[in-house]
Amino acid sequence: MGKKRTKKKQIKAVTDRLAEQVQAENDEQLEEKVIVRESISTALNEDYENVAAEDEGLKEEAEEVAAEAPQRPNKFYLVFAIFIIVMSIVGIVSTVQFGIRTVNEIANQTSLKNEIALFLYPVVTVDPPAFKTTKEIPATVVVESAIWRIILTGDNSNYEKLYNTYMYVPAVDVEFSIKTLYGSEAVIQHQTVGSASTAFTYNEDTNTYLVPISPRYTAYSPVVTEISNVGELYTVTVEYMPPAALAMEGIKLDNSAAKTMEYTLSKSRNSMTVHSAKNATQYGDTYEY
Repeated sequence: MGKKRTKKKQIKAVTDRLAEQVQAENDEQLEEKVIVRESISTALNEDYENVAAEDEGLKEEAEEVAAEAPQRPNKFYLVFAIFIIVMSIVGIVSTVQFGIRTVNEIANQTSLKNEIALFLYPVVTVDPPAFKTTKEIPATVVVESAIWRIILTGDNSNYEKLYNTYMYVPAVDVEFSIKTLYGSEAVIQHQTVGSASTAFTYNEDTNTYLVPISPRYTAYSPVVTEISNVGELYTVTVEYMPPAALAMEGIKLDNSAAKTMEYTLSKSRNSMTVHSAKNATQYGDTYEY
């Protein structure tokens, strides 16, 4: 019996030691697991903090770039927008002005009126009677108006001068001026023409006219008020304005037209020709030749 008890004690002691060893090993494994768990947790926390810090840094850097980058393009776009607006305004103003000038030019035919008035000036100055064809124009009117054309619109620098007051105009130049005004059907008869104050003296021996270089005034000046045409044939209404040079101190002249005539003329690109003239008003007397 004693041996059995001793053996049980030995077995129990061995069992207890084994149990303690197993417990000790379990405790060591548990500690190792805790240490590993803490290491992993620490590593994860560090990585998270690093990643968060990096993300925060990238976010701040992106915000700085985003804040600086748009500043340069904004200034450029602003300047470009202002330029476009200014040019648009200039274009609109120019277009409006051009449109107004074009409308006024079409409505008033200013350029054409001035051109025709200048062409008819020598004729109006002489104040011819009404005529249906140029053959009906008195020869004195034909010559006198042709000489007035030379005075008003010609070049007299090559003519021989007398006392720097008169010039000698060859009859051939007068004939050329006649054809320029009236065409080839007008009657040409060289003779002294004009009035006492403005005479154009013809010299048959030299076949020249003695003409004042700068007459003091003309009888009338033309103002073209209306124009109509069919192709190259024009009908124009001309007002005869009295000469302003006749104004005297203390006397006011009437600026209204002295009379109105209606002319027909042909106009090509480089020339014009008078064809007829008739009275367009009931007042005003024509000069009798």
